[in-house]
Amino acid sequence: YIIIHPLSNTHPTWQEKNFVLLADNLNKIYNKKIIFTGSKNDTISNIQSCMKSLSLNLAGKTSIQEYFSLIKNAYLVICIDTSAQHIAAALKVPVVSIFSAGDKRIWHPYSNNSIAIQNSDVCIACMKSKCSLKDKHYLECVNSISVNYILEQVKKLLPVSNN
Repeated sequence: YIIIHPLSNTHPTWQEKNFVLLADNLNKIYNKKIIFTGSKNDTISNIQSCMKSLSLNLAGKTSIQEYFSLIKNAYLVICIDTSAQHIAAALKVPVVSIFSAGDKRIWHPYSNNSIAIQNSDVCIACMKSKCSLKDKHYLECVNSISVNYILEQVKKLLPVSNN
């Protein structure tokens, strides 16, 4: 299974529609079940309701020990800048982290099988939980990262032929 941890209590997150496309594509490419983790939140239910593939929502339903065990046994973890990336890195599980307001140079997962993604061509690393920019610049730090780019990075980490 692949874990997707789409939420952070301290940083902005990617759009729900992007997580829908990402989850469905990962399921199709790697033939792995998608499991969502994190805090209990309607966002994950919204994502799941739009997905074509089946997934499991364990957000807010696991103990810390179960959460670590889920990550330890995952094929891949994809997350926003959260603890999930550091747990995966410590357990040597492949991880792709999507950064918005955090600075990936400081907070990236420290492992050889990880990729930290951040678009340095836009406003980044403000360390704020809410974006103060307006119009097209609102949340450009994370919204400027495409689903296809994430999938390309995942394939670099886990080539499809090895699945």
